[in-house]
Amino acid sequence: MKDNNSYNVLIVGNKGREYALAQRLQQDERVNALYFCLGNGGTQDLGENLECEHYEHIVELALKKQIHLAIISEEELLALGLTEMLEKAGILVFGASKEAAKLETSKSYMKGFVKECGIKSASYFETSDLKEALNYLQNASFPLVIKALNKNTSIVHHQEEALKILEDAFKHSNESVIIEPFLEGFELSVTALIANDDFILLPFCQNYKRLLEGDHGG
Repeated sequence: MKDNNSYNVLIVGNKGREYALAQRLQQDERVNALYFCLGNGGTQDLGENLECEHYEHIVELALKKQIHLAIISEEELLALGLTEMLEKAGILVFGASKEAAKLETSKSYMKGFVKECGIKSASYFETSDLKEALNYLQNASFPLVIKALNKNTSIVHHQEEALKILEDAFKHSNESVIIEPFLEGFELSVTALIANDDFILLPFCQNYKRLLEGDHGG
């Protein structure tokens, strides 16, 4: 680092959001150097892309590059506890804890959490057994939303479509799936930056997942 007011920053991830973060950080005079693990073709023009063999290697690289601040946007790495590992090494981290990351990476955990806390959410059926899921479909009203725990979410309009999704989900994983009624309306994302007992709300936004008018795209 140049001095006490100049920082080396590590951004963990390799997508467009990491590039956008880096562009903004590059404008901050307090940032001395930007590093990326793994980074992408765009980030290599803004700093140095580092080769990371596994997530534990990130801590070694951070210490070697004298990183002051690490920004983690990869949900899977947050769920593995990378935040705690870097903090244990004395590095400041912008990223959720392992426990908090489960709200994003585990649909089962999230549904249980909101139910326990009295937060309104769609009713749901959870099972890790294909036969149980098929029995549930017999009396269910379509359309339905099927959420596999690998974050794949599908809107199905009839039993044949649901059967294909469920068979594929259980073929690739022994973990449970969640089936919910389809709620028609606009989806709104509310993001908050949290530190200890304080928080800051960011502007509301919408994520349009389908192309074309009437949701006819892929």
